[in-house]
Amino acid sequence: MMIPRNVELTFRAVHGNDKTNLYLLTIRGIIKKIERRFNGRLQDPYPKLSYHFVAPFILYDGTILALKTAPPNVEFQQEILALKAFQSPKFVRLVEYSLEEGWMLLEALNPGVTLREYDISDDEKTKIALSILASTWQPIQEAKGFPHANEWLRSIDTYKGEDIPSSIMNLAKQWKDELLSTSCEEYLLHGDFHQGNILLDHTKGWIGIDPKGIIGEPAFDTFPYLANELVNQQDPYTLLKRRIELLSIGLGILRIRLIQYGFCRAVLSSIWTLEEGLGSIKDGITSWNLFLRVWEELEDQKKN
Repeated sequence: MMIPRNVELTFRAVHGNDKTNLYLLTIRGIIKKIERRFNGRLQDPYPKLSYHFVAPFILYDGTILALKTAPPNVEFQQEILALKAFQSPKFVRLVEYSLEEGWMLLEALNPGVTLREYDISDDEKTKIALSILASTWQPIQEAKGFPHANEWLRSIDTYKGEDIPSSIMNLAKQWKDELLSTSCEEYLLHGDFHQGNILLDHTKGWIGIDPKGIIGEPAFDTFPYLANELVNQQDPYTLLKRRIELLSIGLGILRIRLIQYGFCRAVLSSIWTLEEGLGSIKDGITSWNLFLRVWEELEDQKKN
């Protein structure tokens, strides 16, 4: 069993060489142990992997599961805990896991096509997403061991680089502070809910996957969906406005909070990209400028 080269490179960029080297030395033995324990066999990995190694795992009775692994780390452990908390008909089922060894067995979704790939209108995709998103949020009484949104957003305060204009950073700080100080009821949120993390299953319908697990108000959880693949659209501005409108109505959240959190998280995403050396922030710049344009239009409407 070989870890795809692109996955290995991502592991090295995110987790460092030492953790990745240890993972590569031990993962074959861990997989052999899992195969013996569950009387199954690992198959070739799924295509289009990035942050994790994921492959079909077939039990000898024919049941198909999915094995997901990564170098043991806090985020992977939080994903496992979030999956335990999000156990509902709208979310993928966690079968077994090891926090220490960094693996989880999940139900396999068939055909597993993402909402991003599905050939329907963006409005229809958003309505499907709405049917899943709110049902995943859990009361914070169940949310032990998860970070708070303010911990993620703290990077806006601590960023010292020069790649992001000071005017953008100052506005992000201002809006971040205002949003956190006026936060409404908080929940355990998905953290990375977008069209690529919604998969189709012939039996169960559309299912959510890959939660990060973070505590915050619902508006904080909408940015990944709103911003996903905007830069590839012919008219991203109109599309973003429409997505904001549908999510605002469907979730009962003020548009201004969706817009301001979207802007802050676009800036935050760019900061993380720069700090982790993962490439250009061109998409982040496009995203925060689009959210700014929507906000400016909303402000103009208030004046008229």
